[in-house]
Parts: sequence; C-alpha cells; structure tokens
Amino acid sequence: KVEVRGEGLIATAERADYDHVAGFVELAGDPKVVRGEDIVSGKVIRYWPQVQRLVIEGAKGQFALPVAQAVGRQ
Repeated sequence: KVEVRGEGLIATAERADYDHVAGFVELAGDPKVVRGEDIVSGKVIRYWPQVQRLVIEGAKGQFALPVAQAVGRQ
C-alpha cells in the first residue's frame, strides 16, 4: 500500500505511478483521499501536488471544495 500526502490531505492506494512530464501521481487499486472529515474513493485518482488538484474517476463519497474554489459555482 502507498500513501501520498498533500496540503491537508492523505491519499492511499495499492499502487502509485508518477508522471514527471505531466506532474501528477496516478493512484490505483482501491484509491482513497481523506481530508479532515471528507473521504472520497474512485477507480483511479490523479493528483497534481504542485497545484493541489485532484481528478477522481468513478468518484464515491463527498469532498467539499475549499472556499476559494467554490466562489461563483452553483
């Protein structure tokens, strides 16, 4: 099992691959992300640590957006 830590979050999975050209970590094999009380899982999770971006394929769970990102969304 692997663990990736970011600003305020912990992601775990059975395996992780780092794409150094695109700058993201791809987590697969029961991937999960935990941030405080929020937990989300999916089929594949891609995480860009430099910009704190997550893309979750087949997401299950709830993950609240930070206030700065939520402004203007309905």
